Amino acid sequence: MAIFDFAKVGTKFVSSCKIYSMNTRHFTLFFSLLLSYSIQAQQIDTEKSTVTFTVSNMKSNTVHGTLSGMQGEVRFDPSDLTNAKFDVCADATTIFTDNKKRDEHLKKEDYLHTDGFASMCFTSSSVEKTEKGFLAKGTLSLRGKTGEVEIAFDKAENSLMGKMIIDRYDYDIGGKGKFMIGREVTVTILCVLAEG
Repeated sequence: MAIFDFAKVGTKFVSSCKIYSMNTRHFTLFFSLLLSYSIQAQQIDTEKSTVTFTVSNMKSNTVHGTLSGMQGEVRFDPSDLTNAKFDVCADATTIFTDNKKRDEHLKKEDYLHTDGFASMCFTSSSVEKTEKGFLAKGTLSLRGKTGEVEIAFDKAENSLMGKMIIDRYDYDIGGKGKFMIGREVTVTILCVLAEG
């Protein structure tokens, strides 16, 4: 006749419940974090997003250009700036100034050097609210160089529009002391977030 040791069985049962409870809590925490991340991550609409720039030429003219192929990670909620994050790149090989000869020259080593560095990337370190919108601080990587930049931007529906001014000397673009090209380049970013 079998004799059950209820004390031992009870101990094992309690122990199993504790393990199950711990595993359940860990799974719930992991799932919550994963869900939170997936909600915050927003996909970029590459076709509609652009980077435009202007720079003076010959001190009297202004060259206008664009870059396309924007991709990366955007996590932006105006009510939760602590967790805001931008890690976005544009394709430098797509540079277009409506002058084929100039575009090919700008891709060469003394300018964007697209054979070695095909992307222009911004990675944010912080995002804060301002009187006129928001300010993203971070690093810009271009032509193998990395520098600190600030992008003032605002949000309208599913679009983010930002602007920054970069010193081309910081990235060894076009050489120094060339009077034909302005030192400062004004960059405007239109980042359209995919709907749905």
